[in-house]
Amino acid sequence: WYAQCLRDQSPEQAIALLHIAVHPRRYLEATDTVLRELNELIVEEAAMAIQELHGPKRYIRGMGNSMFLPVSLTTIDDHHKVATHAL
Repeated sequence: WYAQCLRDQSPEQAIALLHIAVHPRRYLEATDTVLRELNELIVEEAAMAIQELHGPKRYIRGMGNSMFLPVSLTTIDDHHKVATHAL
């Protein structure tokens, strides 16, 4: 409902509605830039993004090096492969 309503309003009214929809600690994220990005999405994706803004921020916390992913690098000149971990 909010996604369609934001599209039908003037920018000032849409930002005011966005302030109502977002989580109180995410109030500063309700900007005209975010509004423009929401309006560029299809209605279903915009609705999911607004739902995400409605909740508090979530942080991903890793244990040790669990944030690292195994990668394989190959040089261009002699095609030497190196296996390592990257963020």
